[in-house]
Amino acid sequence: MPKGWVVQGSTPYALVMAPPNAPNKNPDVYSDKLVVMLQSRDATAPPADWASQRVNGRVGKFDVQGDTQILTFKIAGGRWVVIQAPVSLGWDSAELARFASGVQVLVTAQQGRG
Repeated sequence: MPKGWVVQGSTPYALVMAPPNAPNKNPDVYSDKLVVMLQSRDATAPPADWASQRVNGRVGKFDVQGDTQILTFKIAGGRWVVIQAPVSLGWDSAELARFASGVQVLVTAQQGRG
């Protein structure tokens, strides 16, 4: 987790982290926050045209969309994890992958829709 940031909320669908002074304290709002979740059950894989970014030696894809970076990577068992981070955090794809390498998905994690 970025230094000084806090966990805003955790559900079976997402882990949401933000600076303690984040203007929006609602953990269901992901803008300008660091979010870890499983890929939507409506998707089968990240878009093929995204840049490659391996995580722990596993397949991963990276893209920047507006002010949000997105890293999607496959974990053991074949599920995809999605990490969203604000560009303003200052992390590049390699730093995001280092963060992702420490992510552990609990058996209670659930995929959202959409």
